[in-house]
Order: sequence, then structure tokens, then C-alpha cells
Amino acid sequence: TELDIGIKRLHIEEDPAKLEHVGGSVSNSDYTLVDYNRAGTPLLEIVTQPDFSSPEEARAYLQQLSRMLQYLEVYYPESSFAIKSDANISIEGGERVEVKNITGTSAIEKALNYEITRQKQFVKAGGEIEQETRSFNAGMGTTEPLRQKETEEDYGYIFDPDLTRQELNEDFQGEVKQGIPELPHEKFKRFKDDYKLEDKLVESLIT
Repeated sequence: TELDIGIKRLHIEEDPAKLEHVGGSVSNSDYTLVDYNRAGTPLLEIVTQPDFSSPEEARAYLQQLSRMLQYLEVYYPESSFAIKSDANISIEGGERVEVKNITGTSAIEKALNYEITRQKQFVKAGGEIEQETRSFNAGMGTTEPLRQKETEEDYGYIFDPDLTRQELNEDFQGEVKQGIPELPHEKFKRFKDDYKLEDKLVESLIT
């Protein structure tokens, strides 16, 4: 099954630092240390459209994205800089909840499945889902409250005057696409269609 996931915008950023929560998680640690060793490391934030209908689709998207970026030598999964995700999720009748601190492809499915269950149980018990930001605790497989109702202004973005907003028009996109080699998912489909090979064999050929 093929999914069309829209890209809303890209942010070029710098990593400010890494937080180390000592003696617990973000909500119950004894204290928090700030590690500046990776300060200034370039980051690329990819903001998608709300085109996902399940946690499984979110995981599949991240897997394909990771594979594509690795294939294009944009990043390497075995390095210390992995793909991290912030996921927005809501159930029918409830406000949007953002889940942060999600690292890896399998973690996003676990985090979203937990959050769906949590919200449904909360509503069933008579509660009302309000907009908030939560953190995923990978060790416990749970989410924990961070902040209540936020807007984009609350984040305190600092815009770099040397990195102005750029509209990526169709002509520019076309030029970029011409320079991109055949991507793994395209090669997979071609091998399947042209040579009628089994999925496992195709995977081994394109990996």
C-alpha cells in the first residue's frame, strides 16, 4: 500500500544542547544536566501534513524516510544523531496532544498506541482531552505531561536573518528531482514489476 504524505515545511536549525534527567524522567528527575557537546550541530526538521490515519502508518513513513536519507547520504542511522520525532495525535472530539522525545521508528508506533489508549480511557472515565504537550518515556512505554495549551508563539522561535524563508517552487523541485538517483522504494517497485521477484529477494538486492 502506497501512502502520499504531504510535506508542509522544512526548518534548518541548530541543536542547542542535550538534557540529561538524573534520577528519573523529565517529570520526576532529581535534577537536570545540560550537555553542550553537540551544541551547534545542524538539524533539519521536516513538518508533515496530518495525512496519517494510524500509528502503523507513522512508523512506515519514518522507516521510508530514514531509508531514503541514508541512501542519499544525508545521515547515517549508526551515528549518534538519530531521527527524532514529535507526533501530534487526537481522538474524535478531543484536542490535539503533542508527544515529544520519540527516538526511532518503532518508538513512534509504541508512543502513539499508548497515547490513543490513554486518551480513550481518560474520556471513558469522564475526562475531557485538552491541548497539551507530553513526553514519551521509552523505558516505561508511557507518556508524561510537559506543558499545557501552547501556540507557536509560546515556543519562542529565534529566526536567523541569514536563513530567510524560501518558497520551493515547482521549477526548483523539478531541478532537484532530476539530480536524485532512483530511490529504494522506486527500485523496489521496478524490480517487482519487471522481474517478478519475491519481496525478500528484492530487499536483499536494493539494501
